[in-house]
Amino acid sequence: MAIRYFDMGFELVYGTAPPVGAGNYVQLRVNDLGPKNAAPLDKPKETTGTTITLQRARLKGRQCNVNIKQYGYHDMTCYLMALAFGAPTVTLISGTANKHVFKAGGSSLLSATIRWKQVSGAGILWFQATGLKIKTVKCTVQANGMLLWEFDGIAKYATYLASPPTPVSDSTSATYIQPIDMSQQALFTGTYPPGTAWVDPATKFDITVDNGLTPDWVIAATRDFNRLKLGLTTATASVSAFLDVYTGSMTDKEDNSASVYPNITLAAIDTVTTIGTTDHPSTIISVPRPYIDSVTQDNTDFDTMETGTMDFGYDSTLASNISFEFHNDLTSSIYTGH
Repeated sequence: MAIRYFDMGFELVYGTAPPVGAGNYVQLRVNDLGPKNAAPLDKPKETTGTTITLQRARLKGRQCNVNIKQYGYHDMTCYLMALAFGAPTVTLISGTANKHVFKAGGSSLLSATIRWKQVSGAGILWFQATGLKIKTVKCTVQANGMLLWEFDGIAKYATYLASPPTPVSDSTSATYIQPIDMSQQALFTGTYPPGTAWVDPATKFDITVDNGLTPDWVIAATRDFNRLKLGLTTATASVSAFLDVYTGSMTDKEDNSASVYPNITLAAIDTVTTIGTTDHPSTIISVPRPYIDSVTQDNTDFDTMETGTMDFGYDSTLASNISFEFHNDLTSSIYTGH
């Protein structure tokens, strides 16, 4: 079977599905959706009078591991970001245009109920999982293609819906030029805007943020976990670039300046579409304190490349190690759900 439809609704109470009704759920477009139930058994080894030790398997904890891949959207991606970082700071820019700023390291992640429809020649099946929160967020910036987000999260064990819900409308704006394509994106260093173009043309800049989320159980008559615990937040990047100029390159920074690279900004802006009065649909990722680590140069017969990793350090001015900013027509009320 193939998943043909996916929606989500923010929960007021963790693990409790929002009621069916207008405005409680939004349809999300995804490149791929991989919900996988995990319900392992306890397998005690006991003497049975034979060489076979397994006789009475017993139930163990269960959960649903969720992987979501979505192309870059200036509006729709906000719904999934709130499950990883909590509700953003929403600021009115002009008219109907708002700026949504998410920062890593928060402790009030939102949770959501997700529903999906599987379709095959044999029929249609609906499933639902409550209590979804996102553990890791990965942003893959394609040098020759569309930006791609990947969200890995944990939800309560998914259940079959005998009564199919009524699908809701698409949550994305049809007027924006999105998903984000390569013509919208650029990489800058220094203070943005305006920023300075990356000194050596970058071919890869992949970001991963992990908030250390993990399920935990308490002694109770249920297989489901009690809560999702937050751990330490880490943010890293994998970077590749042409090594055309030494000064200002990753190799230079690792050699001469305590391995600290200037503030990095990835900006993807739909300059064709106007929202509010003068603003544009935008996705802006800012890293104030990137530390260069393990830079190497290749020795192929082609143009010299440098490859390295970056560890993002805490910045007191930002009060985080990375921020994600989205400009769109969505309002702060979307994060309160029903």
